[in-house]
Amino acid sequence: MKLSTRARYGLRAMIVLAENFDKKPVLLKEIAKEEGLSMKYLDHILRPLKAKNLVRRVHNGYVLTKKPRNISSYEIISTLEGDNYPVECAMHPENCDKSKQCVTRDLWKKINDSYIEILSKSTLADFINKKGEKNG
Repeated sequence: MKLSTRARYGLRAMIVLAENFDKKPVLLKEIAKEEGLSMKYLDHILRPLKAKNLVRRVHNGYVLTKKPRNISSYEIISTLEGDNYPVECAMHPENCDKSKQCVTRDLWKKINDSYIEILSKSTLADFINKKGEKNG
């Protein structure tokens, strides 16, 4: 499972918003500058996050719609990546005629389940705490 730059940059942008939660809306150009991204690409990334109601636009800036501890990495990445599993049968065995007798399907399912579990347990608050540890 390889994540696109869209997912990686989207997560980084959401961390910037999380750091400013309960402060002020963060301007697109501030996020772009801090993360070294183009404003156009960043705007493209934030659109689906806004549509999923993870962020909202306020006075030319962006804010999170929920507390950082209530937004998981999985929510962000699945919004930006869509379904991202190692093989189709991991989540949709009905699409494969051999899924019932396939000896490798269990492996793909375990990988997929672990991926979802790890990302679901990781929240924006965790990244803020980790950033404080690394910079402190």
